[in-house]
Amino acid sequence: LYAMQSPLGAYGIYSSGRPRSASVREWGAEGYRSGTIAAAWKGDVYVHGSADENDPALIEFLEHVIARAVDAVPGESQLPWIVKALPSANRVPFSDRFVGKDLFGHSFLPGGVLAEYPLDKGFDGLLFISDLASNNRASEARDRLVEYESERGSIVAESQIGGTKLIWVEDPGLGPGAISQFERFVFGLWGSPESPATRALLKELIQNLEKE
Repeated sequence: LYAMQSPLGAYGIYSSGRPRSASVREWGAEGYRSGTIAAAWKGDVYVHGSADENDPALIEFLEHVIARAVDAVPGESQLPWIVKALPSANRVPFSDRFVGKDLFGHSFLPGGVLAEYPLDKGFDGLLFISDLASNNRASEARDRLVEYESERGSIVAESQIGGTKLIWVEDPGLGPGAISQFERFVFGLWGSPESPATRALLKELIQNLEKE
């Protein structure tokens, strides 16, 4: 059992080790079993267990132990609000995760949540949100990210969704994408150019952030 500093930290370590092929279990906020590994999280606690071999009786006992341990953990079984802001429709299962610091290798992005979405024309988009804690810091981080892309790649275009400006770029490594800011959040999308599908996805994300 690992006591983290926050529910987001517990979710982060849990999601970083969760395989795409895992079998979902109703343990705490979320749990899974994959082969001889079982894990879950609840509140600010991450629970992990493993069996010596894939013996049915041993696996059954492993699941029993994990379920009992999670039940004993105090706190709520809810996703952190920033994870809930990720659009749920068409999200690639088990693609959501949390990076604790230096999102995409940038020291000016303290970390954030990511999730993958299938988009049109065969593109897979990687959506991200980073919470900078203040509007000014978010504005500065967005500008630094745009400046980085203008030097390393290229700025393609600008567009609007409501009153939110989107800056479309081309990154040599991450491919086409959009960078934007809403209040204290820097957010965007990598892996797909501007299209009706990408605009719809970003619009839903902005609407979710407006609720916070």
